[in-house]
Amino acid sequence: LARGAGPALSAFGVPDPLADPRVAVFRGAQAVATNDDWSVGSDAAGIAAASDRLGAFAFAPGSRDSALLVRTPAGATTVHLSSADGGTGVALSELYLDGALPSVTRSPRVANFSVRTHVGTGAETLIAGFTLAGEQTRTLLVRAVGPTLARFGVGNGLAEPQFTVFRGTTIVAASGQSNLGGAQYFDLLKEASRAVGAFALDTGSKDAALLTTLAPGGYTVQVSGVGGGTGVVLLEVYEIP
Repeated sequence: LARGAGPALSAFGVPDPLADPRVAVFRGAQAVATNDDWSVGSDAAGIAAASDRLGAFAFAPGSRDSALLVRTPAGATTVHLSSADGGTGVALSELYLDGALPSVTRSPRVANFSVRTHVGTGAETLIAGFTLAGEQTRTLLVRAVGPTLARFGVGNGLAEPQFTVFRGTTIVAASGQSNLGGAQYFDLLKEASRAVGAFALDTGSKDAALLTTLAPGGYTVQVSGVGGGTGVVLLEVYEIP
């Protein structure tokens, strides 16, 4: 279940919500599913049922929020959230794994996820949420990449990203430094990045990264710029095998 919430955010006091979000799911460069206005089309009842089953807040009938149900094979999938009418504003992109569908023959899991967007200040802080299921703790590699994006042709990378991991309102981990830390910790981060297939970060980079072990539950990661800086950031969260 992929959702793009805009108008629905008004009920939660979010300022300047995106008026008409569009959600699209890609495999590589190919769009395999798109939606603009969730309740228009034959999937509306299924989307509403899946949202309720998975604990997602309800969209109002006829709202211009977007959502779709899509089946994808194992591997990398990208969800694009944009404006259908060229507008701007705050939006929430959500992705839920629905193991209750008849076509799902085994329990699905997410090995990693990433979010790329422009990070500003205040309401334009990047907030990414995730839930760890099961009963065991998991070690995660969390990275906020800004300067290194230039290597991939991405302009206006955030010069000095920082992030904080929350469980509810409690801080459980933070990047804590404006760079990747000492040589020994950098080696640990390099080894973890290599193990999960993440691209390498340069020694002395001002990208932010940490390893943290978390108990099952819901978490958010908040990304901002040191000193109020703004720019494009790639936030990545990997489960260490």
